[in-house]
Amino acid sequence: YQRRVHGVYSEDIYTGENILHLAIVKGNQEEVRRLMLEYPSLINGEAVGSFFQPGGMCYFGELPVLFAVCTNQHKILHTILETSGWGHLLSQDSHGNNALHFCVLYDLPQMYNYICKLLDEHFPIATRRMMESMKNYQSLTPMKYSAKLGRKRVFELILDRSKICRWSFGRVSCNHYPLKQLDVTSGSRERSALEIIVDMDSKELLGLDLIKRLVDEKWRLFAAKYFLRRLLLFLVMIFFVTINVILHNMNDYDKELRGAPWLVMVSTDAGVSILAILKLVSKARGLSFQGAKSFFAAEGAQFINNTVGTLAAVLFPVLVVQRWAGTGYSEVTVALLSLLMSCYIYFFMLGFRTTGPLIVVISKMLVHDVAPFCCVYVVLLAGFTVAFFALFQDSTPFALVIRARMLFEMLLGQFDLDSMTTFKRPLLSCTLAVVYIIIASVMFLNLLIAMMGDTYSKVLEDSNMVWYRERMRIMIALQKEMTEEEFTKPSNQYWVTMSGAAGDERFLQIEEEDTSRGDWQ
Repeated sequence: YQRRVHGVYSEDIYTGENILHLAIVKGNQEEVRRLMLEYPSLINGEAVGSFFQPGGMCYFGELPVLFAVCTNQHKILHTILETSGWGHLLSQDSHGNNALHFCVLYDLPQMYNYICKLLDEHFPIATRRMMESMKNYQSLTPMKYSAKLGRKRVFELILDRSKICRWSFGRVSCNHYPLKQLDVTSGSRERSALEIIVDMDSKELLGLDLIKRLVDEKWRLFAAKYFLRRLLLFLVMIFFVTINVILHNMNDYDKELRGAPWLVMVSTDAGVSILAILKLVSKARGLSFQGAKSFFAAEGAQFINNTVGTLAAVLFPVLVVQRWAGTGYSEVTVALLSLLMSCYIYFFMLGFRTTGPLIVVISKMLVHDVAPFCCVYVVLLAGFTVAFFALFQDSTPFALVIRARMLFEMLLGQFDLDSMTTFKRPLLSCTLAVVYIIIASVMFLNLLIAMMGDTYSKVLEDSNMVWYRERMRIMIALQKEMTEEEFTKPSNQYWVTMSGAAGDERFLQIEEEDTSRGDWQ
């Protein structure tokens, strides 16, 4: 009997599961108590088979105490801890997840509260704080884990538990919310909960009142002035780049360009090159803080700022070198630079409520509507191109390009069926042309319009949320290019500072009204 009680599964799928795991899953509290009293070593059993791993059917944390947490059994958890020792509440599985991580994973706010209550009863308060700030092997604390999974109930609970009430007057209270895990940290590669929420595009968490208040305060007191300053600097840069291009074109046409125009041309070369180099230094700082993967894999406003902005800053010094070295490819670089600078303007347009949602709509149409449409249309175009190439008895490969251009023009409504009657198979040529027009111009084009209309309607419903998300990305992009010393200037402070055991800590101060307390008496 002893051997059977201590026996564990040896099959790969259930490796390590023992009788205590089974009793917990069955919800048999009396059997759990008996096993814990008679065979306390069962508490150390680890169910590590593939069935109990992330991605498996029952990822319950491997250890019996974490099984009780994941199955939301308060009484059994209390029984296990009471008989085996409260220290088991601090256990982590082989992936670094503790009991609070599993409350997040299975969206168990009541169990989260219960565990925090047990921690406060049986350990110093620093232990609970340690559990709440403990990272798993994905470098995620319980708060950041809830942000990644979009667990609104647990995320709100964690925020509510972390707040410090400074004063209250009737239903109104002044609360301080710690920003250590919630807000972006300058000069660090560690991702905050706010960054994770933006990256995961969690609409439920983006819509939380606290998140909106944080974004509003941060924009008003910190980001707005840097954003407008950068916009003004960029407009000045566009002006000087335009003057520079005009003067260089004049110089190429008239080799006798001298005097003030020549001096302005050289000055704009030098001035814009210096601005571009300063921009590159700023981008290099952001790259070193974030890492190449996070820097270039960003989306929305961050993608424009990081990738497009870096390429534009690199191209202008290259253009200056090409011009003075006389390589002969400067016009290509000018064309690319003009396109990149035009695209970079969208970064600023995303920051305004009136234009931001429109830019998002356009980007979503390009990705979700135009790109799939082009894939389907290219297949149709290729088939009809070869068909007309054969019917017209073309003899050169370049004629394929001519036929493809003809078909594309037909898609846009530019066609002449009479011209096809002059070829060898006029009836077949006209028939194919009519079929192509019906499929491409009538069906495909209208399908694309319908798809884009549907996308516009969906984005318009969440336009305010979309705008908030892009504004967050702009603030993250601005802050990630700053050092901590630059960011913490007194003029940037949207937070209040409180001294504690761990040093000065930043808090967001919010005055809130508790409507659940009824009317004023």
